[in-house]
Amino acid sequence: MYKLNFNKRVWIVKQYSKGVSTSKIAVSQSITPRTVQMIVKTYKEGGIIMKRGFI
Repeated sequence: MYKLNFNKRVWIVKQYSKGVSTSKIAVSQSITPRTVQMIVKTYKEGGIIMKRGFI
């Protein structure tokens, strides 16, 4: 399991909204593209990014 802090999750959502591909974001954060997709999906569904814990 991975743990990304709040700032990293915010950065991921911002980069995705700018049009950066999930694979490029994943490589820069050393995570899988699926993890990026899950973070973005959670944000789109809830409109918030969790401040604590795992995604």
